[in-house]
Amino acid sequence: MPRELLTFLAARRRFRDLFRPESMRVNRRLALLGFLCLDACGGDSVAPPPPPNSWVQRASVPGGGVSGASSFVIDGRIYIANGFRNGWTNVVYRYDPSQDSWQQLSSTPTSVRANAIGFAIGGYGYMGLGSSCVGGGTCTYTFYKDLWRLDPTTTLWTQMADFPGTARANAASFVIGDKAYVTGGSSAADIDTWQYNPATNAWTQKADFAGACNARATAFSIGTKGYVGLGLGLNGGCKSFWAYDTTTNSWTPVDSLPGAARYDAVAFSIGDTAFVVGGVVAPGYVTEVWTYSATGNVWAKRQTTYPGQGLVEMMAGVAAGRIFVGLGTNNPTGGLTDRFDELWEYIR
Repeated sequence: MPRELLTFLAARRRFRDLFRPESMRVNRRLALLGFLCLDACGGDSVAPPPPPNSWVQRASVPGGGVSGASSFVIDGRIYIANGFRNGWTNVVYRYDPSQDSWQQLSSTPTSVRANAIGFAIGGYGYMGLGSSCVGGGTCTYTFYKDLWRLDPTTTLWTQMADFPGTARANAASFVIGDKAYVTGGSSAADIDTWQYNPATNAWTQKADFAGACNARATAFSIGTKGYVGLGLGLNGGCKSFWAYDTTTNSWTPVDSLPGAARYDAVAFSIGDTAFVVGGVVAPGYVTEVWTYSATGNVWAKRQTTYPGQGLVEMMAGVAAGRIFVGLGTNNPTGGLTDRFDELWEYIR
């Protein structure tokens, strides 16, 4: 039989087999699996994870922008309390990173204020000190020294022992172990350092801060040491940093920030590394991100910039190993439109 005829007959058999009932069922199943894979196996429907050293915008805080809020982290959730919107406020919000959502809680039972301290110890959050200037036209600032504790289960606040130093705002605070430390503040005279022990609800005075810029400084802790630096002094801004050693009750200079002197930056630490973001470098603001290694006592500038609008009086927190920075202002004397509600996550 000629080759051409054999080829034709073989092709006709294959074509006929496609339309047998059992073959059609198999082909329909294969086609259905293909469509299901296109729908569920991803393709372009699943976005790739963000690359390292990048920023991802998260849910904005409800109710509009706020600056100068106190912040702390309890059980992987970020709390902000008080601050300035279109005036001083005592609102409280809680951010859950796992849901990317904010929840408004009961307001603090305190005077409205901004630029207070905030820290968390033993499953409780603490807010205290700060200032306000309530009234039309020119007003006189009121500074506070009260301290309040938040129970995250009941979301109720309890007043604790007052700060023993002079009333102040813009103090630096850090936590080492089960104790908090507060130093610096509103004036050149605020160099006193105090330790707060939640177990006894008592304050103990420690060695005075040794740096030249104690107002609007930046603080973080690594291991058994707390670090305070940058800020404002009688001769302008600083870029030096000092380490407080709890075992010796002493301050020792460490490597200075290589960049320009600045104040009102935010800082936080993860393990052996601290991060410093934003701040004022007269006559403007910076978006730089710096890291400090306590092991090497060395600073490094990250090849990224903070994308948010507010660059001073921001909040920052590490929740469940994730880094969040946001809120703040670029005009501390402005109104509501000069406050920002955005929150950004930094991908390491």
